[in-house]
Amino acid sequence: MLRKTTTNNERFRQYTDRAADFLMIEATRDLPLTSKRIETPLGHTTQSVLKSDVVRFVAILRAGLALWPRRFLPKSRMSTIGIVRDEETAKPHLYQQKLDPAISGKKIILLDPMLATGGSACAALALLVQKGVEPADVTFVCVIAAVAGVLFLHQEYPSVKIIGAALDNHLTTSYYIYPGLGDFGCRYFGTD
Repeated sequence: MLRKTTTNNERFRQYTDRAADFLMIEATRDLPLTSKRIETPLGHTTQSVLKSDVVRFVAILRAGLALWPRRFLPKSRMSTIGIVRDEETAKPHLYQQKLDPAISGKKIILLDPMLATGGSACAALALLVQKGVEPADVTFVCVIAAVAGVLFLHQEYPSVKIIGAALDNHLTTSYYIYPGLGDFGCRYFGTD
């Protein structure tokens, strides 16, 4: 339903939220847990919960914000990296960064709904590595990836784990994922 041209912005956001929940379950599956004592109506028990202090989310602006799992990880911290892609060359240009000062040594979940050429993802990863993040500690989460983007990202950062909902085979001559779903950010934020 995300791919359909007739899906309105409200539905697009609802479908994205649902997909993001499943993607985040997979992305956080191997992260460290801690036991928490909880009271039940009849007594008490312990429950395993994600150690929120070991994970940081980093969104590639603006579309990456759509994948932030604040509903089931309300204490999670979000950093942002602003990258714009040159429409002619597909080269990424960094225009903003707001990173948690304590990001080094954390498990990072890097969010960008579309992995097309891999240029923006690699630019974000280069910045994170410069800040002390180990590539093996990064999980990249997207909704749709192009084969070319996956190959480029793994060539540059082979230890980064990639989680996505769909894999498309082609990029257009304008470097858009085909068949894709159009401009994710515009559809999600209602600026299409």
